Amino acid sequence: GRSRTGRNAGGDAVGGQLADAVSEGLTSLWDMMTERWAGYSESERGVMAVMAVNLGVFALWRLTPLRLQYLMRRAFTHKPFSRRVYPMLTSTFSHYGPMHLGFNMVALYSFGVPYCQEHGFEQFLAFYLSAGVLSSYGSLLHKVFTGLNAPSIGASGAIFGLFGSHALAHPDASLVLIFLPIYEIPIVGALYGVIAVDALGCVLGWRVLDHAAHLSGTAFGVWFATWGRDWYFAHRQKVANCVQHVRTTVMKV
Repeated sequence: GRSRTGRNAGGDAVGGQLADAVSEGLTSLWDMMTERWAGYSESERGVMAVMAVNLGVFALWRLTPLRLQYLMRRAFTHKPFSRRVYPMLTSTFSHYGPMHLGFNMVALYSFGVPYCQEHGFEQFLAFYLSAGVLSSYGSLLHKVFTGLNAPSIGASGAIFGLFGSHALAHPDASLVLIFLPIYEIPIVGALYGVIAVDALGCVLGWRVLDHAAHLSGTAFGVWFATWGRDWYFAHRQKVANCVQHVRTTVMKV
């Protein structure tokens, strides 16, 4: 009887020490993460918050059981003949696989942080969402005209919008490719090359990438950097009144 009690007491002591060690480890990890997070600039934290949404949606794809995957397809993929409008926005946070997600998040951070630093998080978020929706719409139109009913997902259109805007705002900058880090490409030359490739992809019907979404996002970025920003700030009160009128009309219906 005494031996059993001794073993139980010893086991309880070891269990308590293990629990304390785990608690201390988690506390240290949390402190390290919060300290690291505090070290990021406001612009970096804003862009990383959008990246976190993309990562969250990707995790949902991986964790959702197969029998419920149709819900993810309905919510986060956009198909031209689905008669659902909201996936034009939500699909811009959705990705096929780790490589698709990884490349897009690196590009989002690279172009998103400078945009956020120059214009603020609110303008960055508005630009990201606008470019994402318009690139989805461009993809939709192209698929309707070509009779293709394939789904569209990915943040690429929004990121190409940021890329186009950044290229015109900083024409002397250079672009370093991930897989060719020793080569620097003038960013304006890279912009022309991207436009040419995506236009050719739309004409020839290449289907590996959504060239129409890329081209639409880039076009929005170029337009906004060239004329759109000035037009918006000159007419933003009219735009706000129009949005309010539409909102009021919808609420009445």
